[in-house]
Amino acid sequence: MKNLLAVAFGLSLGLVAACDTSTSSSSVNASATSGVVTLGTDEGIDFTTGVVQQPGNFGNSDLYTSQNGSAMKLTSGGANIVDVRPVSFFQTSGGVYPIYADLDDVPNVRPEASMKLPLPKADVGNGFTILTASGAYTKGFVVSASATSVTIQYEPLP
Repeated sequence: MKNLLAVAFGLSLGLVAACDTSTSSSSVNASATSGVVTLGTDEGIDFTTGVVQQPGNFGNSDLYTSQNGSAMKLTSGGANIVDVRPVSFFQTSGGVYPIYADLDDVPNVRPEASMKLPLPKADVGNGFTILTASGAYTKGFVVSASATSVTIQYEPLP
């Protein structure tokens, strides 16, 4: 009986140690990375890690693509396809999406909570700011765009 108790005690200590190890290594880094990424149709990106998701969708990506005729549509990720995280493509009241010269020209403005509409047709020079799944903000700039891919330069929003 003593041996059985000793084994049970030893196993429980091992489980506690295993739980402690997994908990401490799973901390989330809320800092976004900087980089350039090319996304094809139905791919997405996690801006915090820089990992491209294949396929990308609302549940695994901060921003994901879908084909929209002769262009790529850019959509924010979120809890579900309707409840996405805030993103701003800086659409004017006239419905125009501004064209910027480079990433530095994209405004350093966080999107309001109500800003959730996608960019229906990505074009070279479009810019955006987005709330990532980690809680960080990222800004991006469309470097190139076609019917089947879009290249985005991005960095943490200051």
